[in-house]
Amino acid sequence: FQLGGHPAFNVPFFANEDFEDYYIAFEQDEELFRHHINEEGFFDGRKTFFLDNANCFALEKELFNDDALIFKDLKSRSVAIKSGNHQHAVEMNFEGFPYFGIWTKPGAPYVCLEPWMGCADSVGEPVEMSAKEKIIALEPGEEFNPHYTIRIL
Repeated sequence: FQLGGHPAFNVPFFANEDFEDYYIAFEQDEELFRHHINEEGFFDGRKTFFLDNANCFALEKELFNDDALIFKDLKSRSVAIKSGNHQHAVEMNFEGFPYFGIWTKPGAPYVCLEPWMGCADSVGEPVEMSAKEKIIALEPGEEFNPHYTIRIL
């Protein structure tokens, strides 16, 4: 099996703010590559450098013109949506999720924080379920205990 979360949070938090007043903050400095998907939802082989040894980036609507920001190599186990205008934030802690997506629909007043246990196939490479990237198989009686928590600050 594979699984993931797709919780969405209003951004901006308050009516007198703009989407661009917000940023994404990681608990650690990250050197990240963004993995791209095509219009059909398959990884298309494109990988672009996204973050250079930093722990945050500004939210800009244009970031999502090419769909979700998908990271396969995140060191952080905590991500937050914050604003430079106030101390309110949404923080997600996640354990056991190797991938992370950040997404919004163009023009929508929300941002999704998405811990993932797996991901889509690549273009032209449909894979048998048991061989999918990061597939999880449990034997009878085995337990699997990943989790994520959301804090509203």
